[in-house]
Amino acid sequence: MQEFVPMDATDIEILAALQADGRMTNRDLGQLVNLSEAACSRRVSDLVRTGTIRRFTAEINPDAVGLGLRVFLLVRMKATSDDELDAFEKAVQLTPTIVRCHKLLGEIDYLMLVVAKDLTEFDKIYKEHVLQLPGVDRTTSLAALSNVKVGLQLPTQMMKT
Repeated sequence: MQEFVPMDATDIEILAALQADGRMTNRDLGQLVNLSEAACSRRVSDLVRTGTIRRFTAEINPDAVGLGLRVFLLVRMKATSDDELDAFEKAVQLTPTIVRCHKLLGEIDYLMLVVAKDLTEFDKIYKEHVLQLPGVDRTTSLAALSNVKVGLQLPTQMMKT
């Protein structure tokens, strides 16, 4: 788990602005948060160096690229030894159609998000990849009908300074 990195109100303003537009220039960002371009650049570099900003990326619309089927899988493991969980997690990392995977507390061990173009492709992914993951006991599949809210933005108003 990442260690908490203290920030001030300006850092949080920078994070909010970059979450809204990650391609914003340091000049425009500096104007928005009342810093010089150089000072803003230093702040962004510090936020990257400390791991507060993990990476800059593009959010791609799955429907626009033919990956409109999104299936959530609840995964229950046969056993939960460190070796078995490590093997499962390494295999998940190597499966590109599993776009998210979270380890959970409770009766279900993992929640995964799998993308596919349609049910036929999902069935193939499920049989060839998901069921072949080490240690899987059983799964439950939940297909998303529509997106109500999708995003990666964290609520900056709740961030600690």
